[in-house]
Amino acid sequence: MEAQIKRLAGHHLLGKQDVDTTLLDAISSSSLLLFVMGAMLLRELRLWTKLFFSNAILFILKGTWDWMTVLPDSIGYHECERRLNGDPAKGPVVPVMAYMKRLGMLEGREYVSALLELELHGVDGKWPVRYCSDMLLSGHTFAVLLYSLAVADLVRRATVLLPEGSFYRHVFRYLIGFWVALITIADMYYIVLKHFHYTVDVVMSVVITFLLYTNAGMAILTQWFVSGERPDRTEELDDAGEIWIPRAMIPCCCFNGYYTIKWLEDKEVKLRQDRNKSALWERLTKFSESLVPEQQSTNAEEQRGPNFGTFSDAKDEESRG
Repeated sequence: MEAQIKRLAGHHLLGKQDVDTTLLDAISSSSLLLFVMGAMLLRELRLWTKLFFSNAILFILKGTWDWMTVLPDSIGYHECERRLNGDPAKGPVVPVMAYMKRLGMLEGREYVSALLELELHGVDGKWPVRYCSDMLLSGHTFAVLLYSLAVADLVRRATVLLPEGSFYRHVFRYLIGFWVALITIADMYYIVLKHFHYTVDVVMSVVITFLLYTNAGMAILTQWFVSGERPDRTEELDDAGEIWIPRAMIPCCCFNGYYTIKWLEDKEVKLRQDRNKSALWERLTKFSESLVPEQQSTNAEEQRGPNFGTFSDAKDEESRG
């Protein structure tokens, strides 16, 4: 069963090699540090908010999906057992399994206190604690990609100061794109090589991160959180948020650039739908109008405006006077 899982995961293509997890942590931490410095120097509050909202949602999705479906750990059962029970040949035994069993017997404040101790201090001084079956998604992968995308977003914003089509503008943008691709691919490679995750875990992390970072709902949420107003109540209704489509987002790479989100009223949505000239839409329109005849006549009178009479009516009044 274990060999079959590994074949399906694609681990046989790279084999297995021990990789220090400190290297993986350093890759993601360096990207986050660069973003924090750049965002503070450029005072980019919207991008800051967007990054950490996205980061929080990704971790919530990871925890939810791992809870919904427990997958066998990619390192195999025996390696996982040694990880949880400790292996004297690899150093001091850390009784993670015993700690988790004791945690399950606690309730109330004792449970919360022991859980916080586990997250902040680990078990018997070993921190962080690596569990088993913590598969989908790969936290390292989506953290590296998300932070590096945000850094690339900052750099791209800075390059708009350079003349359009200039040599240096293209150089900076291609260099930052190459850097994002390099560290993301390196992170994915080392994770799969170590059997830290399945291949699908890292690939899905890339897909979900791109979809979330370029999501219109995320842009609107960011705009609302920063401005403190709903998009439909702002003075500038033409700008309810901002989206950046990276060149690496296939198949949307041909539309790379920045876009604004416009809030539409219902009547604008109806006008756009009317342009499709759908027979079904026309029937639905007539049906909806038949449901509210009084409202329809009222709207028609409002569109015609006030009745000031005709020129002949005015002459009759004058002759009678």
